[in-house]
Amino acid sequence: MDDIAEIFDYVADLMKHLDMYCDKPSLRLDGVVYELGLDIYKFVFNITNIIADKCRKIPELQEKKVIQDLNWSYRVENNIGKHDVFCSPYNVPITTMQGFIYAKDIALAR
Repeated sequence: MDDIAEIFDYVADLMKHLDMYCDKPSLRLDGVVYELGLDIYKFVFNITNIIADKCRKIPELQEKKVIQDLNWSYRVENNIGKHDVFCSPYNVPITTMQGFIYAKDIALAR
């Protein structure tokens, strides 16, 4: 999780409430029910690029066909950067499986 924290700024909150995230909690945000959580696409994309770059530098691996056939778009320079979210007490983002939601009306989903 520490490695993921380098990519995603909200890991501390995730780790503090890990049990809650694992139970697929939902909230009704502005009348729409959202499952709380986070999308791991960015993690997988960035880690794939890091691994590809490292494999290209290891002599035993760089000659392997699978490494030679990697598209050069798989490199660290193409990683998705951190997304820092500014908020105020009246505008706090809620992390959902559909991304960040800035809801005005928050209720328990039933």
